[in-house]
Amino acid sequence: MRRMKPLGEALPEALDALGLAATARAAMAVTLWPDVAGPHTAAHSCAVAFQEGVLVIVTDHSVWEQELSLLKPGLLAEYRRRLGKGVVRDLRFRVNAQQVRARVGQRQGETSAQTPPDPPAASRAAEPAVPRRQAEHPDPEIARLLEQVYAEEARQRQTRREGAPVCGRCGAPNPRRGSLCPACRVEQQTG
Repeated sequence: MRRMKPLGEALPEALDALGLAATARAAMAVTLWPDVAGPHTAAHSCAVAFQEGVLVIVTDHSVWEQELSLLKPGLLAEYRRRLGKGVVRDLRFRVNAQQVRARVGQRQGETSAQTPPDPPAASRAAEPAVPRRQAEHPDPEIARLLEQVYAEEARQRQTRREGAPVCGRCGAPNPRRGSLCPACRVEQQTG
């Protein structure tokens, strides 16, 4: 009589035998993004594609794209720890605020892809102008860059609260209501 194998051993063997191992690893890489990135980062980004070892991450703003680029070595190390070496070999980042809002909304069980409403005025007044999150990164240079990111986010939130026009794609302040900002226009034209 053959002894039963633990599921952790049997499943990878079965997927290999069926030729589905690569597909399963791709699905795992995309699905694990919120856990690898953490809840705060995952609220501003989502994994959208995986091909030939490259995981494509979409962010809701260029500031997040830059932050994730700085955090890339640590993110890749976490993927290696969870999925094994060589599964996720690189991360590519791009900006598409609408896609992130739709995906994050689905993840959180929302029925629409609308931007969540601002908190009530009383809680906004209690918010510091720049959140203090230096403890999130021990490197002082990266902590300084994160402070700049958070300050820019706070400035943009204030701009939106005041009713200033914003880019319909990335949410950045934009002098022309209902149009794309210069960066998004260039990205759209170059394809």
